[in-house]
This record gives sequence, structure tokens and C-alpha cells, in this order.
Amino acid sequence: MKKIFFLLLFIFSFSLASQLDNLLQKYYYSKIYFTQKTYIKDLDETQEFKGIIYIKKPDFRVDYISPYRQTILVKNNKIYIYNPEENQLIITSARQDLLILNILNILSGKEKINRLFRIEKKKNNRFILFPEKYNNIKEIKLLTENGLIKKINIEDKNKNQVEIFINNTIFTKDIELNLKLPENINIINY
Repeated sequence: MKKIFFLLLFIFSFSLASQLDNLLQKYYYSKIYFTQKTYIKDLDETQEFKGIIYIKKPDFRVDYISPYRQTILVKNNKIYIYNPEENQLIITSARQDLLILNILNILSGKEKINRLFRIEKKKNNRFILFPEKYNNIKEIKLLTENGLIKKINIEDKNKNQVEIFINNTIFTKDIELNLKLPENINIINY
């Protein structure tokens, strides 16, 4: 009886991963307009950002446009962080353990979801992911509507939270990821 139960649990879990993989594959070439609310527990502060995510599998770029401008490009296992106000580009390894980058690695197809998370589905439109790999993430909730992701909630082990509200998504292979930088930029390799 136990063997049958575990077999059914495995099949159900694999089916959820397959459903979620199919959903995420839609986003491999996309332009996503978003609003991000980040709660930092130690500061008891919530910050709100607006921007655009460009995904061109397996790389992606995030352009924050409000309240300040900043671009984060993840390409060829490097992270490029461009701050136009400071005329500065920081180049670092893509192995940085940044919460938002972990999620974008999944959306851009760099990471396979069934290898990283145990997945539960609540009702018809909400997936809850529990990490198998990312030690800093407590859980991720994906809210879907009409076959599209509408909201992503991420909570880390320190009770910091990131909410990403998807305002609009354009699916297109015509995505440009390269940065347009001024000639006199200050480059820092970190």
C-alpha cells in the first residue's frame, strides 16, 4: 500500500512540474512589465520598484525604471549591474545568491523547476514551490490567471519578501539584451 501511495505521489508531483514547466516555457522569449514590492524585515521597510524584464533564453535583463534607474543583465554566466546615475558598471559572477536572480533563472529556462522545488498546487491558479536547492528561499507562490503568471511571491528564510505583480507580458523573439553604455563608464570587476 505504501509503495502505491509513493508512486501516486511521485506521478502527481511530476505532473505538477510538467504543468509548471509548460507555463514557464511561454516566457522564454518575453518582455514583462512589472511592479515589485520588496519587504526587508530587518529594516521593517517596504520598497516599490517598477520595470521591465527581457528574457531571451537562457539570458535575461531587468531594467528598473522607478524610483531610480538600474539595469541588471545576466548573460554568459556573468552579472552586469549598470547604474547610469553613478556612471558605473559592476561585473560579477552569476553565482551570486540574489533572490530575484534565482527566480529569473527559472523563468528564463536556465534552471529546471522539478530539480529545484517540490511543487504543490492550491486551487486551480496557485502553485507553491518549496526549495530543494536554494537554501535562502523559504517558498515561492505563483498566481496564474488564464494560463499566464500574474503574481510571484517569494519569502526567504529571514522573512524578507518580494512580490512581483505582472502588469503586462509581450511574447516575442525580438528581444535585445545588450547594454548601451557610455564611453567613459567606470567598470568594476567584483
